[in-house]
Amino acid sequence: MRGADVTQEGLFVMRKTVDYIPAGHPLIAIREILNQALRELDSLFASIYEERGRYSVPPEWLLRGLVLQALYGIRSE
Repeated sequence: MRGADVTQEGLFVMRKTVDYIPAGHPLIAIREILNQALRELDSLFASIYEERGRYSVPPEWLLRGLVLQALYGIRSE
């Protein structure tokens, strides 16, 4: 089963992650582009995953992590 692409930022902290990023930072524009691309892929992801079973890590989380690795040059997966 495909896990949901939701965050729980308000669980332990009062500020959101976005509050720590300056307004003109390039990651904000990249995030908007990436979110739009992932919304377009939503139907594809839904067709790939089974309807029953254990929830998986949402593919959106994995792809966002890979983009950050590519942007920051992290060598290890």
